[in-house]
Amino acid sequence: MKCLRAAVLLLLAAGFAMGPPATAETPAAADQWLARPVDDQTFQTYLDFFAYDKKLPFDLRVIDTDVKDGVKREHLSFQSTRGVRVFANLYRAAAAASRQGPSVILLHGGGPAGKDNPGVQFLSPLMARAGLNVLAIDQSQAHSVPRAP
Repeated sequence: MKCLRAAVLLLLAAGFAMGPPATAETPAAADQWLARPVDDQTFQTYLDFFAYDKKLPFDLRVIDTDVKDGVKREHLSFQSTRGVRVFANLYRAAAAASRQGPSVILLHGGGPAGKDNPGVQFLSPLMARAGLNVLAIDQSQAHSVPRAP
């Protein structure tokens, strides 16, 4: 009896894993909103709002540097817009001759720990040892959720 029950459960699990049966329905038409989500004037407003001021100095500052297990981590900040600084950690292989090479920006989802999230601190050195430059940025302080005291 136990074997029969186990076999039935296994078949049910396999059926759910395969998904619903295919149907002969025609596919739905593409969502028209995705073809043109906003009018040209609204789109230009977004472009203007997020435009980077090329005359604004980047003002890169290295706050702290350390090397651990073959990975160099630089805690840094830079000016993103007038009066707003972004804080980040840059990870790269300590033996790298230069900062040139493939790079990724690691986004952390905006949690309160930001670039100091344990997952980010685990993943960034792994990617750096694999030859990537990794920039793990903090969420903008202007948009972050206040931390509990």
